[in-house]
Amino acid sequence: MKLLNKDHIVVDRRQSLKAIKSKKIDQVEKIGAARPGLKDTIFVVTERLPLKVMRVPGREGGGKGSLAFEWLSFASDDVEGPEVVKVARSASRHAGYVVENLRQLRAQCRVIFIGGLGVDVLHEDQEAVAEELWSTMQCVPVFLEPEVRAEYEDFCHSVLKPVFHFVHPTNCDMQKAFSSEDRWHQYVSVNREYIKPVLQHFNDGDLLMVFDYGLMMCPSLVGARARTANIGFFFNTPFPSSEIFRAIPKRKEALRSLLNADMISFHCYTYARHFLSCCSGLLGLENRPAKCGMISLNFNGHHVGVRACHVGIDAETFARCLQENNLLQQKAVWAAKLRELDKHVVLVGYDDMEPLSGITLKLRAFRAMLRLFPEYRESAVLIQVAIPLHDARGMLAYPEYIDQVQDLVDDINLKFPGAVVMMKKKMSFSERVALFRYARVVGLLGLFLAPS
Repeated sequence: MKLLNKDHIVVDRRQSLKAIKSKKIDQVEKIGAARPGLKDTIFVVTERLPLKVMRVPGREGGGKGSLAFEWLSFASDDVEGPEVVKVARSASRHAGYVVENLRQLRAQCRVIFIGGLGVDVLHEDQEAVAEELWSTMQCVPVFLEPEVRAEYEDFCHSVLKPVFHFVHPTNCDMQKAFSSEDRWHQYVSVNREYIKPVLQHFNDGDLLMVFDYGLMMCPSLVGARARTANIGFFFNTPFPSSEIFRAIPKRKEALRSLLNADMISFHCYTYARHFLSCCSGLLGLENRPAKCGMISLNFNGHHVGVRACHVGIDAETFARCLQENNLLQQKAVWAAKLRELDKHVVLVGYDDMEPLSGITLKLRAFRAMLRLFPEYRESAVLIQVAIPLHDARGMLAYPEYIDQVQDLVDDINLKFPGAVVMMKKKMSFSERVALFRYARVVGLLGLFLAPS
């Protein structure tokens, strides 16, 4: 299957399209000073909508009546409340809060969120669910067949995610993953499902923001059909070095699709440099400095901006939580637990239970610390919170890794009694912040942006 690229157009036509896009970009830059109600539209496309999906107790099925939705920032802090869909594997669950923050632009323009729900919905109920999400939240859900969704998520998390987190695959791994092109074609077809709502609502010059490696083919698919779209792509995950990225058999197809975007952003300059090295080594593209700290690439006459966009914690949310009465209650609970443990040097880890979280490395480092510094054997404790993850089929993910972690915890506690407290659950935000208040060191996987 050959994908069209928006750079395959005649020169005269390209110049006219550039003029239209340039005019539109100028309008977007002035949007902050414009009055609300403008017809500009920003499409935010992400693998998972920034919503909390809950099943209403006592009702069966997957329809409108059995599912309830909340924005992540509005979601209740009560993890013991209505049944929440099992914590699923995700490229970056915390990134949902970054995506949701784009709702603030709705005072100035129309913002439409497009993505999956993370649950299967019956065919006869999909229309009702879609109507509810559109009317109440201006979200467009992407419905996939259960088996297609499961295979797509397996491909993203088992094949792509390790590569993007600097795990060098073996040739055997890649040969198994790409032994037939069915899995890659399915990946492309799922990307096509995600951009269908964009094409249905698109007007010349609208903006499109796409997030993460699960949707790398979207820029090419949109560019082939909506040539005047202003496309931005943001990686909420790392981007690997060229030595690792070149292990993907479809590396050039992925790069060419990404280069159909007008702006590609990364968390830090190191990841941007890796991307530029891939473009240079695999496609022979040169880059040059541009204004506003950007780096410019010329891909067949199409200019692409590359930059680093640093993301920090949501300080306002933390500050607000510190003033709430619920936090004071949680602090009292943790104070009692720590008095019972009789430990005053508290280290805290809060991670997903998966190999890339590095829990086993953290435990080995803590064990080495206790061996090398005897003075901490009686005073230090590591409270490790590990969130069990589930795949698209609802099965517990990484059971072998869970056993490895538990074996390490048992070994440390055998040699140094009470040194590690293991908690396999998802904490409420206030409970977590209260625990962090007592910690001397907090070890987290990636960015801890806001409650999740």
